[in-house]
Amino acid sequence: MEKKKAKKITNIIEWIVIGIFGVFFLFVIVFASKSPTGNSSGSVFGFETRLVLSSSMEADKDFYKGKDYKIKSIEAGSVVFIKDCNYQNEAKKEKFYASLETGDVVTYFSKVTNVYVTHRIVEVKKTESDIIYTILGDNVDAETSITEKVNKNDNLIVGEVIGKSKSLGWIYTNVFSNKIAMFFIIAVPCFVLAAYEGVKIVTIVKAE
Repeated sequence: MEKKKAKKITNIIEWIVIGIFGVFFLFVIVFASKSPTGNSSGSVFGFETRLVLSSSMEADKDFYKGKDYKIKSIEAGSVVFIKDCNYQNEAKKEKFYASLETGDVVTYFSKVTNVYVTHRIVEVKKTESDIIYTILGDNVDAETSITEKVNKNDNLIVGEVIGKSKSLGWIYTNVFSNKIAMFFIIAVPCFVLAAYEGVKIVTIVKAE
């Protein structure tokens, strides 16, 4: 009875470890597929990650007083999590665009700078056939904080920013962009799993 209980616990622990490694490798794949320029990103289940390169969304605390923003200051070097709007269903796409409002942070392709930019919507103007979003960075003193009008019909908006992480940005910048570090990040977990399975096989063989 005790052996069965111990085996069950071991199996649970094994699946937990495998699950952790699975999530870890998914994380690695998403970030490893990114370009450090921010012009491409990893995408999983309709969510994207991008690295913010400039300080155009870094504003002081006073700027946000009295403003009920879901996403506030985004430091340079942070990773942002984006719910993309790449819907195949046009009705869902239209619903997404209609849901965007003043204060939301979006990532879009800038016709001015020819790169992907993450800035805040400061005005929404709806017409009979289109929606025009005026987008600007929070740090108005930054050179990259430009005011730009983006039309819904141009399909330049990648999606809405729903989260951010400075820590993950540091990991990407200092670890995932380093080939040697990436080798150890992938090789060590594989070695651990292989060693664990090897011990299990030896144990089973000895028991027989």
